Amino acid sequence: MTVRSALLSTLKWLLALIVGLLLILFVVNLVDDDLNPEITAILKEQPPQIPVKENGYFTWIGVMAPENQAAQAWGEQLFQEMLATDKTALASQKSAESALLRTKRQETLKRDKIPCHQIENCLQRVAADPKTAEEALEKGNLTLARGDEASKFLAYQEAWRPDATFHSALVSYPSFWNPLAATRFALKVQTGQHDEALADLAREIAFHIRQSQGAHSLIEKLIAQNNLLNRYQLLGQYLQHHPQAAKQQADKIATLLAPLPADAASLKPAITGEARVMARSILSLKTAPTEFFSDQMPEVLMRPFFLPKASVNTFYQLQKAMIEAENKSGEEYRIQLAEISKKAEEDANKFPFALRNPIGHILSRIATPSFGRYFLKRDNLLATRALLAFRLDLLKSGINQPEAIAKAVESAALVHPYTGNKAKWNAEKRTIGYSDLPDGKELVIQM
Repeated sequence: MTVRSALLSTLKWLLALIVGLLLILFVVNLVDDDLNPEITAILKEQPPQIPVKENGYFTWIGVMAPENQAAQAWGEQLFQEMLATDKTALASQKSAESALLRTKRQETLKRDKIPCHQIENCLQRVAADPKTAEEALEKGNLTLARGDEASKFLAYQEAWRPDATFHSALVSYPSFWNPLAATRFALKVQTGQHDEALADLAREIAFHIRQSQGAHSLIEKLIAQNNLLNRYQLLGQYLQHHPQAAKQQADKIATLLAPLPADAASLKPAITGEARVMARSILSLKTAPTEFFSDQMPEVLMRPFFLPKASVNTFYQLQKAMIEAENKSGEEYRIQLAEISKKAEEDANKFPFALRNPIGHILSRIATPSFGRYFLKRDNLLATRALLAFRLDLLKSGINQPEAIAKAVESAALVHPYTGNKAKWNAEKRTIGYSDLPDGKELVIQM
């Protein structure tokens, strides 16, 4: 046999092997899976809605309406536009844009001109420069007033978007209201208006609890819980810098530090909401998910090897484990989170290709969200509230000596939900809290 004929024979065998592999690949991807019944049920969910005129959600998303338009009416109009663009995005698989959002009012106030644009040391900064605080509140008056209007609604529910996908536009969240409200609290404290300051804070805490209870999207839940954490941080500063006034207001502050309702703390609705949006997004793909891949890779080569239902089922397994974690507590909860983290790490180290649904496996590899940090943030919120309630108890009982504080901390049931570690007293820094969190940060309150 000549060299030429040997090469031709080898090429024929290689070609036959490639054709055979492609045939096998094609055959095993001919039939998609049945959709997981649990995710089918999630896709069919549609909770009863609060009457629009009673729902503070629409005023909240309308805070940045033009000056000559009412926040509630503009928010309602914005939401109707979102419903329409959701349908368009679902059909076209392209990112939706909001025409109405382009008309929203722009703040004339710069964020770094608000003393409490960073919540840490808010009370100290306002006390050091009350004039700047007054100027910020004057310039941000409309935003502050409209946020207050939203917070006075007795009902709040994130309105339902039945066609929302990852291509959907986001609503308008009033990012300046939170630092402006914090600045107002600090200024009222500085000028001796303690009753009014705490009344504002009580209304805001109740509002953010309702927000968290009514949230079904991850972003809504995170914003509500972050704003709630900021309110707790303000209370911590109040206890630190105004202990005598706080002692006189102890009963009122205790109500603000009551344990959160279970549905306000739970991430389960948000994770379920993400599963719903993920499933709807994947199932709506009429062609292969080209946005996740190079434009040079033709759709015709990818489409036969992408199974939407199988992909949704794969994604849902992780989300289901997260949902199940929310049904557990204590050590069982922490073990579940550790198992989820371990599996995610193992999957990340696996070779992403698979004979069946290879495109779906690659998509899962690069697009699976990590919820671990959101559990940590939520647990930091719960731990902060518990630390402040403990700090208030020490203030009421008059315990202030290092030895007595150390003994009280040791006997207290102050356990961080995420790590399982007990709070520690640092006599040198006069702090109580946790310095061993997974993100490398510490969570402490100052005595």
